[in-house]
Amino acid sequence: MNLTEKEIIEIKALLSTPRAVTILTHRNPDGDALGSSLALKFFLEKFNHVAKVILPSEYPFNFAYLDGIDDCIVYDLARDKAVEAIKSAEIIFCLDFNALDRIDRLGLIVDEAKAKKILIDHHLDPEPFADYIFSDTAASSTCELIHRFIMDLGEGKRIDNSIGEALFTGLITDTGSFKYSTNSMTYRVAADLKDR
Repeated sequence: MNLTEKEIIEIKALLSTPRAVTILTHRNPDGDALGSSLALKFFLEKFNHVAKVILPSEYPFNFAYLDGIDDCIVYDLARDKAVEAIKSAEIIFCLDFNALDRIDRLGLIVDEAKAKKILIDHHLDPEPFADYIFSDTAASSTCELIHRFIMDLGEGKRIDNSIGEALFTGLITDTGSFKYSTNSMTYRVAADLKDR
């Protein structure tokens, strides 16, 4: 499910003024979950949105090198703060998961939130809980889709080293260093990030 031209225009309008944005990913986050969430956070901050990343559980220490990872709110460690970030959000991005049960107890809170919800994911059979769904099971990773999302918005020039490193992390981890789950777009995204 690619975003239609109409949906892209609507999302651009939604993002045209600074808003409170919350970004969520799945429990036991891997490199793709973390990379896509942080890359999107850095991208949105370029437009003066206040973006917060919520992780249902702690991240593996081997991803501690990622810029901004210390600013993520871990639900298991700061429940009230995480719930408040969801309830006060105007826009919620759901990354690298296809069903609300992948974020455990946060799923009900997200479902009840009044914010506009945007799902970006590459897993099978996304649940229809979001206002906008960008889902492609042929994609190597959600990081690949975040790159496409940024390009679809016409904002490729905004990709800097922090965004690029985060996106490349997801490409590398979800493909086992390009050993599996790749397609031609995966290599185009990798090449574009390397060029930058």
